[in-house]
Amino acid sequence: MTQTAVITCGAGGIRAAITARLAADGFRTVVLDTAEPEVRPDRFIQVDLSDADATRAVTAELVTTETVNCLVNSMGIVAPGPLESVDLDDFDQLFNVNLRASLICAQAFVPGMKAASGGRIVMNTSRVTLGKEHRTLYSATKGAAQSMARTWALELALSGITVNCVAPGPIGTSAFWANNPPDAPLTRQIIDKVPLRRMAGPKMSPTRWPSSAPPHQVSSLDRPCLSVAGSRWAWAGPDGPTLQARCCFSSATKRSGCSTQGR
Repeated sequence: MTQTAVITCGAGGIRAAITARLAADGFRTVVLDTAEPEVRPDRFIQVDLSDADATRAVTAELVTTETVNCLVNSMGIVAPGPLESVDLDDFDQLFNVNLRASLICAQAFVPGMKAASGGRIVMNTSRVTLGKEHRTLYSATKGAAQSMARTWALELALSGITVNCVAPGPIGTSAFWANNPPDAPLTRQIIDKVPLRRMAGPKMSPTRWPSSAPPHQVSSLDRPCLSVAGSRWAWAGPDGPTLQARCCFSSATKRSGCSTQGR
């Protein structure tokens, strides 16, 4: 049976790399976004995920036409700014896009995953949940997504559905540079905290784990957040090897594990 992965806001950046990796791993890919995807999926549906009714309509149609085994919730608009300038309209928009759409999609696809006795939900969150200046709203939505994922993991574990978060540090996507001008002192500080003193690109981010890993590799990791913050993460590119560090925490196994490996 063909496995289908739905990637929300999958048009560009890390999300496009996720789409490409899932396709390479044999998944049929469906991207939900307003913009044309950089990486062509098997199916693209143009939808404004801030519109709850439109999102419900699209997911309801997908339930009847696709067998969705994997959901990658990767919505992430930022609206940077200091506390004093936070706009309540931005508050509503960020929570509607970054969080509410994840809930709508999960509610639509989980029944099918339960019927199939298994599935994957992956939340693309961020290291900003550990703190970053000018990210009041973005960090709040990503922290809420991580908390929501932990709750879902507890509820869905016995149905064979794993729920994980991947929390990237700074990745050199167009969205990153739009929110962090290259010549800005704060941007330089971000890059200087990366061990290799350089930015990783979208294709170097952790695009495979755990959305398409074989079941035996993730079945005991029902509640981790994989933190790949810049100060603890360096990735190999075509220019040479570097260090990869992973920290995973699972309440189901009562274990925590860290692995460090060269690539």
